[in-house]
Amino acid sequence: MSDAVQPIANHALSVYPHLNAPGFEASKVFALTALFLAKPPPNFPTPAYLRRHLASLYLFVIHPSDVSSTGKHHPGQSHRLIPETWYLYITNKTIDIGRGKPPTTLLGRRRRAEIVIECTDRDLVDIATGKARATTLYEAKRLRIRGKLDKALEISRVLSHERSKLYRVAANDESSGTTQSDSYNEDMNAYSIGSSMRARL
Repeated sequence: MSDAVQPIANHALSVYPHLNAPGFEASKVFALTALFLAKPPPNFPTPAYLRRHLASLYLFVIHPSDVSSTGKHHPGQSHRLIPETWYLYITNKTIDIGRGKPPTTLLGRRRRAEIVIECTDRDLVDIATGKARATTLYEAKRLRIRGKLDKALEISRVLSHERSKLYRVAANDESSGTTQSDSYNEDMNAYSIGSSMRARL
């Protein structure tokens, strides 16, 4: 993730530390999503819209980026092969985002994800920051989707809704000489810890 986006991303992780998977930049993508779900910014899909049109259990399987497509390690990099998982559970009453296995039913049974999205850590961050399009990665077989394709691609747009905007603003500010702290001061105030303590609505 670009250094210019780090301040608000790190702030989101401080609000939702349970979403942090060490070594995965995708942690910041999901933390930011939780932040925006708790306090939707202008033009962000409302909770009512998400519950009405995108209700489902989404599971994200994110692989480490230091593993090549052949399954081999790049020299000098981490030898961790185990992917991390996050979920986004949207019902007609609540929206919950978490790390690990999806929540169980009232009877203790494991819920089965209706839509599974699988990619590398780097590719998810690129989608979130507007450096790559989900449709392009899907066509290149770098983004794997099981379940309803239209819902999966719509959710990918939710993940990138504000991150791609922040990335472009930061890039423009850097070229014009504006400092990062100036660029994000207003955003950090808008998403203060006191107003965004819950990811579940």
